[in-house]
Amino acid sequence: MQLRQKLLDLAHACGELHPGLVTSEHLEILDTGFAARSATDVFDYEPSWGLPGNADQATIPHLMAP
Repeated sequence: MQLRQKLLDLAHACGELHPGLVTSEHLEILDTGFAARSATDVFDYEPSWGLPGNADQATIPHLMAP
């Protein structure tokens, strides 16, 4: 399986159509004691980082349609 397919599978597991719509809030990081923290907290992400613009977000479902 290629990286592109793995990223698409991850996006689908997060409930998104495209990897570009996965935010750090979708992911949890486990520490050595198996305590979970959001990737946002672990990496000190700002909520506005990482998403495409609104126009691109609106276009993605049309591009991903079968």
